[in-house]
Amino acid sequence: FAAPRHQMQSKLGLILSARGRHDRAAVAYREALEDAPPKEAFPMALGLADALYDSGDHEEAEQVYRQSMDEEQRSGRGCANLARLIQRRGGDLREAEEYMRHALDLSPGVELRCELVHLLVEQDRQEDAGWELQLAQAAEAQGEITDAEQQALAEAKASVDDGGASE
Repeated sequence: FAAPRHQMQSKLGLILSARGRHDRAAVAYREALEDAPPKEAFPMALGLADALYDSGDHEEAEQVYRQSMDEEQRSGRGCANLARLIQRRGGDLREAEEYMRHALDLSPGVELRCELVHLLVEQDRQEDAGWELQLAQAAEAQGEITDAEQQALAEAKASVDDGGASE
């Protein structure tokens, strides 16, 4: 049995993204979306947005994330990337915070929590940032964390300690 074209193109996009060929992955995801029934389009749209994000096409990535995600359909990575894009372009930091919090709800992790700390410090919300830092440190105390998570914690602590002056 042969899979429908949109499913094959979506799988091709996934493979190309995994191999770092994000521009070609975006093309595959676009082709998948052309043929996909609406009820199957969400993961393909997120794949396209992720490929655009990873290839550096941040403006279109933000547009695709916004079009594809709603209250019922979201992904942790998509919400985190959208929060980063909003923050990077100097957009509404409260909106970026909302998406980062959604990302944490869907995919809890020390690094995402530390990114939230930075967003809060950038908004001069030191008390909230300190609370989120404590939550990240509690996760550290519960088990082993990666070097990247340890680095993110150190940077978040420094950001809270100096009130964001190093940003």
